[in-house]
Amino acid sequence: MINKGDKAVCVLCSETVVCRTSSVKRYFETNHKSFCEKSEPEQKELIANAIKDRNKLSTSMFKYVSKNCHTSAASFSAANARHGKPFQEGEFLKEAWLACATSLFDDFDNKDKIIQRIKDVPLSRNTMKDRILKLAENVTDQHKNYINSAPFISLCLDESIDITKSARLAVFARYCVGNIIKEELIAITSLLTTAKGTDICTTARNSLAKKGIDLKKSVSVTTDGAPNMKRYYYKKLQVLPKLKKKYQRLRCAQVKRNEEKVIDDFISIMDSLIKEFSARYSLFKELSETFKFIMYPDVISFDKLNLSQFDWLEIEELEMQLIDFQSSSTWIQKFIETRKKLEWIEAERLKSNISKNTSNEILKTWNLIPDAFNCLKKLAYAILTIFSSTYACESLFSEINSIKDSLRNRLTDDSNSACILNTKSSIL
Repeated sequence: MINKGDKAVCVLCSETVVCRTSSVKRYFETNHKSFCEKSEPEQKELIANAIKDRNKLSTSMFKYVSKNCHTSAASFSAANARHGKPFQEGEFLKEAWLACATSLFDDFDNKDKIIQRIKDVPLSRNTMKDRILKLAENVTDQHKNYINSAPFISLCLDESIDITKSARLAVFARYCVGNIIKEELIAITSLLTTAKGTDICTTARNSLAKKGIDLKKSVSVTTDGAPNMKRYYYKKLQVLPKLKKKYQRLRCAQVKRNEEKVIDDFISIMDSLIKEFSARYSLFKELSETFKFIMYPDVISFDKLNLSQFDWLEIEELEMQLIDFQSSSTWIQKFIETRKKLEWIEAERLKSNISKNTSNEILKTWNLIPDAFNCLKKLAYAILTIFSSTYACESLFSEINSIKDSLRNRLTDDSNSACILNTKSSIL
């Protein structure tokens, strides 16, 4: 018998009994009567062989589990490398590997072992689907942890239709993690009723609540015209569709009107578009001085800061901290050096056409500021997390139809969302 916790395990049959002498004796006399009738040397030999067989079984089981871990990890890597391709392409991938392996590993001593390991990798359609869903779940959990540890987040919402004419809502989040500003797709869900502003707001709230994301940290919501989204900093320009409709009306009327009248109408339309364009970005003009704060906190005047959208800040404390900050030569010099570095990065970008995220450089400088200026840091973090456009959503919708296309129009929402999350995530 082998002692395991408060139980005794029989090496002959692997059954467990209470670890008492009387119980062990009764168990052997009942279940291994023939063993008890053997001589002591025979008993020792049987016990030694049983222990040896048990160790062999444990070793082979460990090797089997270890091999399965390697093949399972390979199947996850293959699923991640799919880039939204159909699930059944996992089997095609294995066939391609096996076709190449014979020539590729021809001079390897363990060629047969490598080929067998490739054959053991599970890449069936159902396995690929399971791996994609689990990867998406892991991505969502990591997003949740990052967002809940970030000081502030901003959201970007937009909706579009897929190949089946179903309305889909995309939600991006922008937040700070260490010295990096991330823009991540955190949810893509179907709008089951209509695509009105109230539906977008309700669906977004429910989706984020389901993922355990705290909306109290949100400082801005960027939308493309949802009327009930009142906490926003700007709305996307929506004049091109109107221009197209008006231009079509002009084309129809062209046969009835003379050329001068058509030109006058066109000028009138352009004037109205210019006015509308200016009105759309009026809020940006109002906050332009405030947005400069993240780069010029050492020289900006408190009176020029428009803090109407940041009423959750302690305004009086912020003013006092700004005075103290601007009297510190150390931090003034730090931001002077940061601005010089940003100018150098921009010059390098123009020369070599290599883009670098300047927001991360600004964030890195603000992370060096001591917590004695916590109000200033909160304002800086809030501004840095604001989306400058709905570009993230727009670029996503141009990729969605490559995943759910006319040949895969029966792809479920869960599978489709998982494929999109994995494709767009920077975590994987």
